[in-house]
Amino acid sequence: FSHSGKFVLLGMDDGVLRIHPLDGSNNFEHFSSFWALNVHDNHHGGIRHIKTSFDDKYVFTAGLDGNFFVFRFMDEAVKGLKVPHKVSIPSAKVR
Repeated sequence: FSHSGKFVLLGMDDGVLRIHPLDGSNNFEHFSSFWALNVHDNHHGGIRHIKTSFDDKYVFTAGLDGNFFVFRFMDEAVKGLKVPHKVSIPSAKVR
């Protein structure tokens, strides 16, 4: 989560950083929109650490490729994303 709790930041095994804005309910059943950036190496750069600054102005990532990146976080641009359909995230049920 971002420091403010307004966004979920996901680091993928293929080096992609995905940012999902939350609507305030923290409902993970549907991620209606997201912003993605291919940051680290596609084959050996899985993102293992993501952190935002205390004011959510910067995003820090560290990957298995040995790189560390700092990005200026444009939360207003991410909030305005519109995607025509919602993506359902599968869930594992423990019995």
